[in-house]
Amino acid sequence: MRERLQRMRQATLEAVEQWAPGGLRPARSGRQLLIVPQDLRTADPSLASEIASGTLGLGGATAPIEGISPFDLRPPTADWTAALHSFEWLRDLRAAGTPFAEDFGRDLVLDWINRFRTQQAPAWSPRITARRVISWLAHAPIVIDEANETEYDEFVASLERQTRYLVAAEGATPDGLPRLVVQMAVMLATLCLSGEEKALDQRIADFEREIDRQILADGGHISRNASVLVELLLDLLPLKQCFIARDRVPPPRLVDAMRRMVPMVRRMRLGDGTLARFNGVGAGIPDALGTVLSFEESLPQPDEGIFISRYARMQRRQLVLVADVGSPPDQDLSTNAFAGCLSFEMSSGAHPVIVNCGAPNNAHNDWRLHARGTPAHSTLVLNNASSSVIQRRHQSDDWGGGPAIEGPTQVAAEVHTDDNGAIELVASHNGYVARFGAVHRRSLRLGPQGDRLEGIDQITEHARSPKPGRSMPFAIHFHVLPTARLKRGQEPSTAEITIPSGECWRLTAAGAELGIEESIHLAGISGPMRSAQIVLRRMVATGGGEIRWRLDRVKT
Repeated sequence: MRERLQRMRQATLEAVEQWAPGGLRPARSGRQLLIVPQDLRTADPSLASEIASGTLGLGGATAPIEGISPFDLRPPTADWTAALHSFEWLRDLRAAGTPFAEDFGRDLVLDWINRFRTQQAPAWSPRITARRVISWLAHAPIVIDEANETEYDEFVASLERQTRYLVAAEGATPDGLPRLVVQMAVMLATLCLSGEEKALDQRIADFEREIDRQILADGGHISRNASVLVELLLDLLPLKQCFIARDRVPPPRLVDAMRRMVPMVRRMRLGDGTLARFNGVGAGIPDALGTVLSFEESLPQPDEGIFISRYARMQRRQLVLVADVGSPPDQDLSTNAFAGCLSFEMSSGAHPVIVNCGAPNNAHNDWRLHARGTPAHSTLVLNNASSSVIQRRHQSDDWGGGPAIEGPTQVAAEVHTDDNGAIELVASHNGYVARFGAVHRRSLRLGPQGDRLEGIDQITEHARSPKPGRSMPFAIHFHVLPTARLKRGQEPSTAEITIPSGECWRLTAAGAELGIEESIHLAGISGPMRSAQIVLRRMVATGGGEIRWRLDRVKT
């Protein structure tokens, strides 16, 4: 595995050497493409065979294209349209390496240039344009290797037009990942196209300010979505190499941000190597994670405690726990945030034991609202309501976002280690105060041997309670993966989770009725899968109530 990742890293470092400055013919305007950045994302060469059979599958939908340009079709979904105009599928055709695949890719690029010379939605929306510029630059050989002089001129001129548009549109682009991707596309185009040298210093300054604002001191992203870090690194790593290829020192703040981001990605991983499923994290791609982590020279043990990004990580031996102890990001950034405050995920060795449902892929966006709710997380739910208020007015933002969420506004958390080596997280949030006058407090204590997790979930009355002493239901959810086996224990208050390694964990509850209920795991690569969960239920007065539970590894 390590050798493969090292080869991938070396390929990135050497990719730009294939296109040395001055190595390509100039356009009649005098402009030329100087270098071609590496694309680190995994390709699927089978797309070429699919196209040859007369269909084009993009964005979770498929459309017949035999004998017709995809741009003439009535698109099956908005995601299909966005994927078509982003041209990210060029990597798949280039990987196929067949004359048919390369001809198809080149023809569609030239077809797009002829059809979409004027700015129009959705083809010219900032996020689609940014991804298209990045894709065209990275896979320019598929277009220009067999292009005549006119086609080459049109290609370079279109890249210049799109770059100028992105510079003008940056201020109107939604905050967060969309805005940073737009700036990355501009930076790549500035480095890869001749004639942009005068603008380079100003664009570097703008880019550094944005990356300083969006990447926190611990390496987390302001959206609180750890998968965003992986996506950014897959573009930032080639960008850094483009500076080197142009004989420029990479901007120090870019390098420093990347050095912070990689350790943060590692902190958010469970024992199986996947990212903990908080705030929009879905299935992910193992190759992508491996690629970005291979660029870290040393691999020390991830540090513990509560980070600036407001996640807590605790580990004892092979037991790893990651918990969300933060408020949602600002409303402009919360259209993909989840109401999972104080939820946790836990793994033992190479297998998760307790998880959240996670985010669905684009082909299953009808599950997204469910995924964002607190019941889809391993935490307490009061009165069947989410701890964050999900706004019902839809805030479409061109980046696939949904309604914004609000609250909790106050989340307190501390991590302590006792003399025996046990580590404990004590946290609370006010997400239920305005509606129910109640505060959720949670304690999670990992035993020193990594074989026990003790939990206490409390509801306490807040001074601003609108109806003191009101009785209402609360439930504590513990979701498991579809690969785990879940059954009742010998006692009514117990349930047993068996993970694929054969290891068994027993959950024991006091003060609540324990049940095993259906769940849906939404972060699977192939889409939603039926799963199960343990749920502890009882009625509680806002004046106070608690449930104690523990997870023990069963000795065999």
